[in-house]
Amino acid sequence: IAGARVLAKLGDSVTTDLGSLGESSMACSTAFGISDSGAVVGETCTRFLNQHAARFRSNGAIDDLGTLGGNHSRAIGINDRGEIVGYSDLSQGQGVHGFFWRDGVMIDAGALPGHSYSQLDALNQQGVALGLSYNANEWPLTAVLYLDGRMIAIDDLIDDRRSVHLSGAAGIDEGNVIVGTARIFGADRAVLL
Repeated sequence: IAGARVLAKLGDSVTTDLGSLGESSMACSTAFGISDSGAVVGETCTRFLNQHAARFRSNGAIDDLGTLGGNHSRAIGINDRGEIVGYSDLSQGQGVHGFFWRDGVMIDAGALPGHSYSQLDALNQQGVALGLSYNANEWPLTAVLYLDGRMIAIDDLIDDRRSVHLSGAAGIDEGNVIVGTARIFGADRAVLL
């Protein structure tokens, strides 16, 4: 019954074009996350043919969140405090790092030691963020937690690491319960931590 109500509401809704900072054929944008208060994040083409992380505040009102020095960035998650997570190219092709955006500043979340790439994909209302750290074309990926300027491998928080490797962290609730994907005895499994 609850799902039927959601579908009925969606059926009564109006599609809203959130706009783009690009012009003419480069007027593209993509949305990836929404807060409980209705703020939307994603990416938008710019008039310089790049794609930047963006916060869409209302039809046509778009905040370009910038990059960490490269040409491309993408915002993936936002909480009701306006904190935003995603990833961005670094300058001169030096990799891609996750970012934590707060109060108009994009903070480089870094990557785990020995990794050149990271991304932050989700966060809760307390500003605890989750994502991945990795090297290009290398497996396995490593799920990470980002808090107070520190990136930590979630594996380091698991008691029995001999048989479990957390390779993805997709969501975190207000009680800091994490959902993701772990490799358990060689098979990928959905997990709750």
